[in-house]
Amino acid sequence: MIVLVLGILELYTLGCVYGVDRLCKDIEFMIGHKVGRYWRWCWALITPGVMTIILIYFYATYESLTYNNLQYPTWAYALGWIITAVGIAQVPFWAVVVIIRQPGESLSEKIRGAFRPVEGWGPSDPLLREQYYKLLANDSIDESL
Repeated sequence: MIVLVLGILELYTLGCVYGVDRLCKDIEFMIGHKVGRYWRWCWALITPGVMTIILIYFYATYESLTYNNLQYPTWAYALGWIITAVGIAQVPFWAVVVIIRQPGESLSEKIRGAFRPVEGWGPSDPLLREQYYKLLANDSIDESL
């Protein structure tokens, strides 16, 4: 369950924060081929949508587990939900930590800074880094995203 929720959050982050266009440009830079419309649709809408529907269906049809017609004790369910909550709570906890550590005077500046790639983002080789930023500039992608 934790993996499903974290996967859904990752897909929404990829699509909304980093951007599918930026991801496709990164892939094009790495493999030298443009990414087709099918993959763009999958990364932007289909996969996050299907996974969200699966999660909703799971919670809507959730039934207590049994083993040999015996119900698990309440403390076992509580422990399972606590483990799930701790795993999922990592996302907002670390998001707050990153926002607090961002330079900036106002909260909005810190939040915007947390959702941008760091200065050293990109290839570590200087020649490749220059080519990477030229590709982004040629395709009118704002490098501050």
